Amino acid sequence: MFVKDPLYQQLAEQLRKKITADEYMVGDLFLTEKKICSEFQVSRATANKAISILIAEGLLEIRKGIGTFIKNKESQYNINSLISFTKLAEGVGKKIETRVLQFNSLNQDELFQKALEKLDLDPKEKVTYIERIRSLEGIPSILDRRLVRTKFCPELTEENLQGSLISTLTGDYNLVISAWDRVIRAVSVNKKEAELLKIDEGEAALMLEAVGFINKTTPLWYEWTLFNGRNFVFHNRFEIRKKGPAEERVFFGHRDKI
Repeated sequence: MFVKDPLYQQLAEQLRKKITADEYMVGDLFLTEKKICSEFQVSRATANKAISILIAEGLLEIRKGIGTFIKNKESQYNINSLISFTKLAEGVGKKIETRVLQFNSLNQDELFQKALEKLDLDPKEKVTYIERIRSLEGIPSILDRRLVRTKFCPELTEENLQGSLISTLTGDYNLVISAWDRVIRAVSVNKKEAELLKIDEGEAALMLEAVGFINKTTPLWYEWTLFNGRNFVFHNRFEIRKKGPAEERVFFGHRDKI
């Protein structure tokens, strides 16, 4: 049945399909490890690891002494919080892996126009280009691509990129991130992106386009990060504290810029 390694990832994908299909509703009791082993002809260790992946993704939850239940149909990421992927993984006790693809110093003439506009650079100022694949329990989940203003973190190393970049910027460089402007849109991945995320070319992914600020108005980084569309949904809660005209709270039409 499974033709690719590792086996637990293939099993997780099969279980993920069962969860997102109409067979289950949120709150339903899911298959036990014993039933998974019997149905898919895998070991208990493989079943346990696959379930752990789905728990980390937010699809399943364990109720001690009762069983494993459907928690969500899709993984969730809170768009209100500036939280690192590393911290997100640590919060559910799961292993995160980072593969640095590019870590380069760039001159302004090597940047595309939108990046120049977003970063508002000083004359001859350099930036650091970072490209990473972040995997959760072996599943490529995020293609992190961003440009960081080098002058604010001049000693940044590739080793720093193995963990939380946000923690490095705020901890090692004492930078206070005061704002985060972002747009989230669905995009079709190209061939290279699909290979990195291990999904099909042309498949939908979620792109987070964002600018992080220090001192409220000073751009620190610009990013165009891809989230694996099979694993993530962004959620938001908005509380209206003061009534106001509808036009102040509702946007109609297309929005091409952050």
